[in-house]
Amino acid sequence: MPDHPTTLDELLTPEVIVRRDILNATIDRMERRLADAGVAHRPHIKTHKSADIALRQQQAGARGITTSSIGEAEVMADHGLKDILIAYPIIGERNRRRLVALAPRLHRLIVSINSLEALENVAAAAAEAGRVIELYLEIDVGIHRGELPPDERVLAVARRASDLASVRISGLQGYAGQCYAPASREARIAVAQEALKTLKSIRTLLAEAGIVVDTLSIGSSMEALMIEALPGATEVRAGNYVLGDRGILDVGEVTPAQCAQRVLTTVIAQQEPGYAILDAGSKTLTSDGAKHGEGHGHVVSMPDATITHLNEEHGFLRYDPSLHRLAIGDRLEIIPNHCCVVPNLKDRLVLCEGSDIVGEITVHARGVCY
Repeated sequence: MPDHPTTLDELLTPEVIVRRDILNATIDRMERRLADAGVAHRPHIKTHKSADIALRQQQAGARGITTSSIGEAEVMADHGLKDILIAYPIIGERNRRRLVALAPRLHRLIVSINSLEALENVAAAAAEAGRVIELYLEIDVGIHRGELPPDERVLAVARRASDLASVRISGLQGYAGQCYAPASREARIAVAQEALKTLKSIRTLLAEAGIVVDTLSIGSSMEALMIEALPGATEVRAGNYVLGDRGILDVGEVTPAQCAQRVLTTVIAQQEPGYAILDAGSKTLTSDGAKHGEGHGHVVSMPDATITHLNEEHGFLRYDPSLHRLAIGDRLEIIPNHCCVVPNLKDRLVLCEGSDIVGEITVHARGVCY
């Protein structure tokens, strides 16, 4: 193998590749869609953890970015991203000090809060940094993962925030991850609409108390792909759309040709007709399951095949030998079940067009989960 491979055939496998033409088209298509709907986009970079892709998203029209940790925000700030929402509560003294150091480096900083404790920590950091930090109140819209319950308890936090000079509530944040579960688009839309209805009701509750909130920020690529059915949302934080995975593929929101990230794998054993062993296992594909299908990835050239299970360095592929022929050494591209966890396993992703390698994408925030 050449020291600097120029084609996919020269790559060692398993390897994570990103098809540049698909990536660029996907980014541009989402920005046009949201702009046409009058909705701002603050993409979630936890999917790719790369400043390269985040900057490309901003160039296409995204308003700032979203991170899932203060560490991701620190890394993105190092690479020129200056408008950041940290969509995770800042808890503890060490994280408070990190927020103090981060705040002056950004043009705009928003932090999600889910409790009075998180509020007080952010307010103390803002006061020490000498600036006002914006807040999104994180509201439970049905996924139940630690958000503020959609009742009078939100009002108590909002009133306390209004008493603090160092913070300002600028939005309500919801994540309707449960809308991935229904098989039909109509049912998914209904779930997302109900979640948005919850945010609107909290905005009304706050307005009646004299607290005006401008932004209703909804999360998930699924909601972004159904944005025309969600009037009233003003911002969306889409993540996995940019690389593509079975979460949006299996329900028909995208096609394989719209999924930029694939795992390139080699057949290393052919034990019997219809049964092959791949060199991509859980350390590459991850062990995340699929919501609407079986197996551990979509085999692009053999969509009817199933990767039935994984060991760390082995994938077990079952297929119909009357339809497909495989030999040891053959290569396959696999769209993962969940694209967001794959880049975090790699220092860099191979950028390609056709069979040519055209560059690489650095995963700047790999392993930064704190």
